[in-house]
Amino acid sequence: MTTAVNIDGTQNATNLPSSSSIAQTPPTSIADTLNAIENLMPDQPLAMLRTTARHISEFRQTPLDQLAIEALSELGSGFSAYLRERKYSRNTIRSYHNYSKVLLHNAQGLGWTPSRHSVNSEWEPIRDLFKQLNQSLIIVDFAIEQRKAPKDFTDADINDWATRSISSGVGYNYTQAYKRNFRCTLFDSGLNTLLPGVSRPPIRPARYSIKLSEMPDLLRMEIDALLKWKQDLFAPGRPKHSRHRPVTAKRLKEILVRIYGFAVRIAGRTNIDSIALLVAEDVLTEYVAWGLNERGWDGTSLSSELGMLYAAVRHNPTLTSHDFSWFGRLVSGLPLRPESEKLGRKERKYVAFDELAKIPNRIRERNPYASKRK
Repeated sequence: MTTAVNIDGTQNATNLPSSSSIAQTPPTSIADTLNAIENLMPDQPLAMLRTTARHISEFRQTPLDQLAIEALSELGSGFSAYLRERKYSRNTIRSYHNYSKVLLHNAQGLGWTPSRHSVNSEWEPIRDLFKQLNQSLIIVDFAIEQRKAPKDFTDADINDWATRSISSGVGYNYTQAYKRNFRCTLFDSGLNTLLPGVSRPPIRPARYSIKLSEMPDLLRMEIDALLKWKQDLFAPGRPKHSRHRPVTAKRLKEILVRIYGFAVRIAGRTNIDSIALLVAEDVLTEYVAWGLNERGWDGTSLSSELGMLYAAVRHNPTLTSHDFSWFGRLVSGLPLRPESEKLGRKERKYVAFDELAKIPNRIRERNPYASKRK
């Protein structure tokens, strides 16, 4: 008997055992399948199938003799992430997925049939919807890997997926956006009734910033002039080392845009037509209180923004007649992150010198040729 494995892991019909060679008792576990392949299908790539099965067993944290064959159809993207963490290449990961499909086909050829009410089948309506919309199935795959039926899948499981995703290197913003998109798709389609434990996505806060082009003419011209003054090679009144790069000037513009949007759309002010009226103590005090209490902003980040704004207005020749000494009082009242928290984050990113000092000796121990080099 010859064996041909297609690129997607499937096999030709001639590779499946005939009815006369099927075991008397169909396999129920992956271990049973491997034993049957060894006895009845000697031309199969048994070594690679065993290696693949061992990885699946470690991934599912279940012994092979207890690992149901359904697990082969429920690997999903989590198995790929497991292999990536172990530094396997893209082609190797694809090969392991292909051999898992070979195992599944062989189990079917040996008489195994999937359970009619498997977890995988219960997710089919949701899988079909996401495929039609050309959306990622990563959360659905995660649920199947955890053997969670839709009726048992909850917000806590979504958060668990997000935590694992971020810890494996996926960006925080992408993870949060996908969580929201997953919920929105379910509720927009009506399939949320299959997942009673998943809540409706929260309503996004209304956009409050106002574009610079939509501001009053005088205010817009003053902001443009202020940004130019901060970026010019030489500007009267500006300290020598206070020049802004374009990226920093863009950030300053975004700060001013947000403050004006708050003043107009949130605070309901209608008389803001100059920088002096925009960067006023009462306006910024309300802005800070709203950001901290209503929006949950970080005090340390807000302190940095106010510092940049203060540095821009206090030396500008057109604003020298205004008193901005109140900035110090406002910033001093902000709740800042403790220094220990910042140091803790830095320490987690670095390796202690004592550990680094051990690396040369470890290299020599593992590579005898390195110790001979001078």
